Amino acid sequence: MKIKIYVLAIIFSFMGLPLYADTIFLKNGKQIEGLIVERSDSHITVEFNGVELKFYNDEIARIDPSSKEASADDNKAKALYKTAQLERLLAVAGTQEQLKQLSLRVCDEYSQHKEQIDPERYEAGSKIVVDAYRPDVLYQIVTEYFQNHFDQAHAIGVSDFLASPLAKKVSALDEKVAGSVPVTEIQKFADTLPSHPPSPERLALIKELDKAVAASDTQVVMTTALFKSIAQAIDPILPEDKRFAAGELEKTVDMMKTQLRLLLNERNIISISFLYTYQSLSDDELRQYIVFWNSPAGKWYNQITNDAFILALERAGQNAGRQCAALKEPIKTSSKTPSKEKIYDIQYNERNEVSAVKER
Repeated sequence: MKIKIYVLAIIFSFMGLPLYADTIFLKNGKQIEGLIVERSDSHITVEFNGVELKFYNDEIARIDPSSKEASADDNKAKALYKTAQLERLLAVAGTQEQLKQLSLRVCDEYSQHKEQIDPERYEAGSKIVVDAYRPDVLYQIVTEYFQNHFDQAHAIGVSDFLASPLAKKVSALDEKVAGSVPVTEIQKFADTLPSHPPSPERLALIKELDKAVAASDTQVVMTTALFKSIAQAIDPILPEDKRFAAGELEKTVDMMKTQLRLLLNERNIISISFLYTYQSLSDDELRQYIVFWNSPAGKWYNQITNDAFILALERAGQNAGRQCAALKEPIKTSSKTPSKEKIYDIQYNERNEVSAVKER
């Protein structure tokens, strides 16, 4: 009986101890393991075997936190570090500015349909579209996607490269051509190529760069994603004869992809654009640039960025479409516009980029 009571006493004494104890090292050499239940500027209170003990700060040498607390602190630190790395990556990549330009592009494309939409519904739809495609809204979607598919090592590698002199030089060339070079100048450059062709080595590097950054595929995917997003957004407020029938939008997008690929290949648009934009880069610089985009980090960033932007466009288009569908239908007049077959033409804007498809 005494043995049983002794065993039970030991069991209950362990039950009384906190599962995750802090270790308090006192300056007198003693140490106490217990749960800190109170902290103040002058002292701490520790629960030890069911008894609360108070120790003043000048008595304490150090405190080792419990494994549970340490684990929680470690997880918090990891989360903060991940957030910091993600913010750095998106900042050095200029993601916010890219989304700002995308938002402006959508609003511009929406304005092209002004003559097709009832004025009252056009104004209401304009507010919906502007709000659905706000840069901060798109940025939140992109950020969440990056968080869910984050790779810390890749993110650090991409951030470091994008902050390098070479990447900054390339970025400056891209911005210069996109912002101030008219298409006529690029066309003049293209006209000189037959008489002054690039070296086979240079042309091979340009083709390799196109493949490494998936420029042609990205152009096709992003252009059709933008078109589909805008179509989903404004289709509910277009006249009935201009709206897509069930399944028609997907078929149109597939047709566009085929046409775009043929157009890009037949006219060598990407190669000419790269030859013009990067003519000040040496072959060695192009090789270094290609090496990065062929690396696991480069491929990861390229894919995740495309996927994140496409997702942002999809959600924005669906959100705007739902709100536009809820707008009041205009009063129909007796004169009815006959239905017309939708024919879509792919054109290029002044920056030699594929513009959104417009109905003609």
